[in-house]
Parts: sequence; C-alpha cells; structure tokens
Amino acid sequence: MTDDNKMNKIDELCNIRSTSENMPKSYQKIMEYLKEHTSDFDSLSITQLARKIKVDPANITRFCQSLGFSGFSDFKFSMKHNITSTAVSHTSTFLKEDSTAETLRKVQIAYQQLIGEVFDLLDSNSIERAAQKIFQAGIVHIYSQDGNMMAAQFAQFIFWQIGIRSYIFSDVNLALTSAAHLKRGDVALGIAFSGDAKMTVDAIEIAKEHHATIISICGFSTSLLAKAADISLCCNAKIPDDLRYMPIELIGEIAIVSAIQSSIINKYHNELECYFKSSITTIQNNRYNL
Repeated sequence: MTDDNKMNKIDELCNIRSTSENMPKSYQKIMEYLKEHTSDFDSLSITQLARKIKVDPANITRFCQSLGFSGFSDFKFSMKHNITSTAVSHTSTFLKEDSTAETLRKVQIAYQQLIGEVFDLLDSNSIERAAQKIFQAGIVHIYSQDGNMMAAQFAQFIFWQIGIRSYIFSDVNLALTSAAHLKRGDVALGIAFSGDAKMTVDAIEIAKEHHATIISICGFSTSLLAKAADISLCCNAKIPDDLRYMPIELIGEIAIVSAIQSSIINKYHNELECYFKSSITTIQNNRYNL
C-alpha cells in the first residue's frame, strides 16, 4: 500500500467510526502522526510509537479501540490488508464476565456473521473455473502447513470421494520436489489463511514455473499466494485477534473447498455417478449394522 493510500485508509477508518474533531486531543495527536509518518507505520511497535508521539501506550490502545479494533496490532493488521472495519459486531464481543449461555450466543452470532461474509465475498465464476480445472486435472497437489492442514485433509478426502487424484504436501522437501513434477493440465492448490506461508508459496511458485494451474484459498487478495494464483479464492472476513475466533479461518477454508466440490458434482454429475455409488457403499460398509 502506498503512503497516499495509507493516508486515505486512515481517514476512511476514522470517518466510519468517528471524526477527528470529536476525538480527544491525545487521539488527534496520534492520528496526525500516523498521517504524516505513514512510511514508518508498519515497522513501529506500540511502545516505539508511544515514545515518538510522547503519549501513553494505553492511549494508543484506546484510540484503536475507538475505531472498532481490539488494539494497535489489530489496527495495523487491518491497515496492511486493506480491511475497513471489523466484521464482528459489538453485540458478539466476548467479555470476561459473560455466562456460558451468553458466550454461546456470542459464538453463534460471530460465526454467522463471519461465514456470511465469506460467502458474500466468493465469486461464483471463480468457483466454477476452479471446479473445472480440478475436475479436468491429471493430478491435484495440495500444499498447506500448520493449522491449515485440516482444510487440506478435508479437500483431499472429498476430492477422492469423486475420483479426483489429490495428494497433500506439508513437508518442505517433499512439497518443493513434488511441485517440480507437475505439468500443464495439473493443478496446484495452495491453502494458507495469511497467504504468506513460506513453504506453500514457494511450492506454488515452482508449480507455476512448470505450467500447472494455480488455485489459492487464502484470506487476502493482496497476499503472495493470491497474487501467484491463476484462480484466487479469498475469504477476507475480518478475524479478531482472539483465540475464540481462530477456528473460523478453518471453517472459511472448508466452506470454499465444499463450494468447489459441490460445483464439480453439479456440473459433472453424469461423469461422476459411478464414484457416488462407490463412496456410499464404502461409507455404509464401514458402519455397524445394529
């Protein structure tokens, strides 16, 4: 993001939540510094910024919270990824005094909001293109690591159910080696919410050099993974910096994978009918008949 864009972004964030004139003087001081020193913004910690502006770090935290963010890191994260506001409303903000019933209610609201935003952002043409490329692929390699592995395992499972040869690679050596064996007509699917996971991005870049079709599932269209992809599927929901919200990343990725599989089944139903019967038989045979 250029300095001009950052300045516009800061103005936009403040116009949504408040106006400079209504801010306390300490907040106005923070705002003016951020506008005038945008080139330093990404590299400053809250302590460093507080020293430069000569304000208490707590004032910076409260300033960010007044704009609807959980704190300074959340504000910086949103600026970096060009996110205007938080997706989670104040009605679903967790409080330490919440009862279990209230916590469950807020979990429900938060997840409904965030999943709704994932699907609002999905482009049906991109899903259809991804479904076509995966169905027609000679082979599908899925590259992922850490927490995103569960989405990768789910993708492999439901692709195999409809006869699509797919393999997961999470070890860096195997990932980079396997990517070099892909060719035109194959698909490399990279899954990483940040879009900047090194192993995943590196494998995708190698696969791209070998003319495989690149599909990405990630959180941000500005990420390295999204930029490298021929088809980028982004679930750019704003995930608060709170462990209780973290599973939504996985759920968003699984939702996108499910959308691809559903699109494949709908479009190529006749060609896949034999796999439906085989998968159902396998599932039934793996159950106890009580």
